[in-house]
Amino acid sequence: MHDTDRGHSLLLSNPVPILAEDALQQPDYQLGPWQMLAWARLDRPKQLADELGLDYPRSDAELLCQAWAAWGQAGIQRLYGSFALTAWHEPSRSLHLVVDHHGSQPLFYYQDEQVVLASPLRQVLLSHPAVPKQLNGLALAHLLVAKMTDEPWSAIQAVPGGHHLLLQAGQPPRLTRWWQPQAEPDLAYRDPRDYAAEAGALFAQAVKGLLRSRSGVASTLSGGLDSSLATTFAAEQLAEQGRTLHSFTSSPQDGDLSHVMRANWDLDEWPLTCELAKRHANLIHHRIRPDGSSLLDKLTRQHANSWNPLRNIANYHWLEQIYRQAAELDCPVLLTGARGNASLSYAGHGGQARLLPQGHWRWAWQHLMAHPVGSRLWLVQLADLLGVGKTLRQWRAPEQTADQAPPWLAHALLTRVDYHFPSNPFPLWADRVDFLTKSRPPYGLNTLWQQGVLSVDPFSDRALMEQLLRYPPEAYVGLGHQRLLARLVGEGRVPDSIRLRSRRGEQAPDESLWMREQANHYRAQWRQLRALPDLALLLDLDQVDRLLDSCTSEPVAKHQSFALHRILGTALFYAQARASWQADLTF
Repeated sequence: MHDTDRGHSLLLSNPVPILAEDALQQPDYQLGPWQMLAWARLDRPKQLADELGLDYPRSDAELLCQAWAAWGQAGIQRLYGSFALTAWHEPSRSLHLVVDHHGSQPLFYYQDEQVVLASPLRQVLLSHPAVPKQLNGLALAHLLVAKMTDEPWSAIQAVPGGHHLLLQAGQPPRLTRWWQPQAEPDLAYRDPRDYAAEAGALFAQAVKGLLRSRSGVASTLSGGLDSSLATTFAAEQLAEQGRTLHSFTSSPQDGDLSHVMRANWDLDEWPLTCELAKRHANLIHHRIRPDGSSLLDKLTRQHANSWNPLRNIANYHWLEQIYRQAAELDCPVLLTGARGNASLSYAGHGGQARLLPQGHWRWAWQHLMAHPVGSRLWLVQLADLLGVGKTLRQWRAPEQTADQAPPWLAHALLTRVDYHFPSNPFPLWADRVDFLTKSRPPYGLNTLWQQGVLSVDPFSDRALMEQLLRYPPEAYVGLGHQRLLARLVGEGRVPDSIRLRSRRGEQAPDESLWMREQANHYRAQWRQLRALPDLALLLDLDQVDRLLDSCTSEPVAKHQSFALHRILGTALFYAQARASWQADLTF
């Protein structure tokens, strides 16, 4: 049952040294009856070594394996950080696969009656002759409408974040969740600043743990609150160590972008990030702009390296440059703020409708004085206080019509694909808990294995998230603001132009310009892709023709250029899957 091809299994080890301790890592570990392979970046390695009675330093991977050998599955609760573990138990002929609470470094697997394979890379599994080369057509169709539902390769599965998978011969896989954070709030403070002080200390600790690196550290930096907080805390802590921080900000190319301008949105956040960068003498600020190369060519290389389709295609134009430059600057750790909106900078909800019944009179008064409301909003909040607000809104709301179906999606898929998007992704507390804990297929850049750069997110820190889930919704609202916790944590650190900002930043606002400037390239690429067998099962080819003609000849709305890049990106992935793996498209 256990595949012993060491050329495959050893790929679980870190391919490049991220931490100084990685030099001590062994390819695998034999501890008693256990044979183990692991990748790990732990938050508290010295403390863990002490608990295990081991000398330090040791590699994080060895500490992970030692913890499993000593404590078994129950010991996973004591581990904080990012990790992926395969543990083979010879006496019971069982294979255990475990990943951290978010599955930040994925662990894929395949099982049939003859073989079990596991790897952090899809292409390693696909190179094995036993693995069927079939693409999940419905998963690709959902990707076309910017959603992630299932793994794109039908025969491959990923261990969900926060789970332990047990595989034994003749037995069905047994999947159990080891990470079970508290889903109901149980903390209540009288002042919002008490929440912020506690959460800020945890966030600072999360950032500190991620600054471990054998050399440099970098960060992504937009004019948003999340990346600004991560960058600010990192710069302050690195300055105390006499170290520098490289920060990267994307900026659109010059040209007429009036067709994508929206009220309360900014097209270029470079001026905002410059204001923050000036506060830190140890921060080296880099501006990333389109370099004139082809996004479609970059996607082709990305697919060849990862066998993974991308969701936010346009963002890869600047992300590819950031990861490449970080590697050239010898910065193997890159901080991001990817999960901030559901974590520290969660918007919250409730306002006076929650503050007053909870007895937060002073807090409610401060919120009201900071953000005076008119008579209509007073009536709305009064209705909420009386418990009839939702009923009244439903009664007054006009009849809702379904979102317009994407005309370029194959007609047969329209009844099988959910292409609707909520206006508010977290309307209820349960929606936010579900977002933070629900297992999703890993779509994205495996930059550690491709560029030797580890992407880390302090907002995903397990200890921080577990504490934030204990705070009630009103903890995130007050003083005239949503996202109150993050704004208070950034007070005195992040410029008020960012900290109190209500405007949003437009991602890749210039993508329509790229299409028109490289119109011939886009058209030639589509002519080749259009001839792919079975592509018409995914797309209405004639409608794509019309969309392509529009996008390459005139300024178009943002949703149109987004759609075309998703279409071309998915088709390029399908083309490479057929050419390299002779993949079939199945539904």
